[in-house]
Amino acid sequence: MIRQILNLARWDVIKLRRRWMPWVFLVFIVLSSQLRLLTEYQKFSNADPGRIEVQAGPGDEEGEYTTIGISCLDIQDGAVESRLTGMQNEYRNKALQEIESLRERCPGTLAMYDTARKIFLNNAALPGSLSFGFGMFGTMGYVFVMILAAMAMGVEYTWGTARQVLAKGCSRGRFLAAKILALMAVVGIGHLVVMLFMGISGLVISYTLADNGITTDVVQWLRAGADAIKSMYMMLPYIILGMFFAILTSSASSGIVISVVFFIGESILRWIIGSYLGPDAARILISVNTPLWMTSLEFPALDDPPAIYNYMRDFLSTFLPILAYIIVFGSTSFWLFHRRDLRPSAGG
Repeated sequence: MIRQILNLARWDVIKLRRRWMPWVFLVFIVLSSQLRLLTEYQKFSNADPGRIEVQAGPGDEEGEYTTIGISCLDIQDGAVESRLTGMQNEYRNKALQEIESLRERCPGTLAMYDTARKIFLNNAALPGSLSFGFGMFGTMGYVFVMILAAMAMGVEYTWGTARQVLAKGCSRGRFLAAKILALMAVVGIGHLVVMLFMGISGLVISYTLADNGITTDVVQWLRAGADAIKSMYMMLPYIILGMFFAILTSSASSGIVISVVFFIGESILRWIIGSYLGPDAARILISVNTPLWMTSLEFPALDDPPAIYNYMRDFLSTFLPILAYIIVFGSTSFWLFHRRDLRPSAGG
């Protein structure tokens, strides 16, 4: 039984590999994650916290004059005097007054900058960049996975391949299990590709912005691994939802359309329920629980029972609703697939 499921899953992966849709989705997610990381990198690599412009000389006929930029980092590094070299005393004294005013504000400015920079490095340098990449599977990644699942299941009706496979002695339950396993494998390969590119980017950032290069903190590396597992679990309900809509309509195109409408409709419903009934009432929706599921929870100390209780409560409050979606829509898909004809719908 297991061997048959694995063989079917292997052929499903090969079929998906030959289609353009998974590759387009993968390229989009990789480029989006790299662009977002590059944007954050540019912001911090060229940052001048508290920067002011001081007048460096007389103005021209149009009233414009040259300026010199001074930031809190210049004051911290003792580079102010070198930046003001060659200025006339009149403009130098005025500049020093402005710089003294800036110096008074610098402690708070630098504290906020250091905090923001630390958060950025935790997210962008290895291994934080890996978790950062998993976050890019959110939102658009959910839609992509649902579309991919609906397409992969729907074409079995359109091409009649499901009937051919079942005619060879494969049960419908094994067929569905193989399809889910193949889609999870494809999503897992996508995770590995994103991890590769984010790992390379994180390596560069680690040695250009981080003081100590790659961190050796075991907890951070374990958290990155846990985020990979959590991201894969987060994709499973969306795979099953996409397959459910394809089975419901016996069509790839209809399944894809309903998947997109479902995602948009649930996002709107999430806002309505959250606005009128409160955010806790919206926890029945999958789109509310998946972002919370990916939020890293700090592991509590083993000798702190209240902290362990709070950790398990927060963990289960997102794990169980996602599991409920998997069970409900998975069992419904299984029931429909067993009782409905495998001929395609009129719409294809």
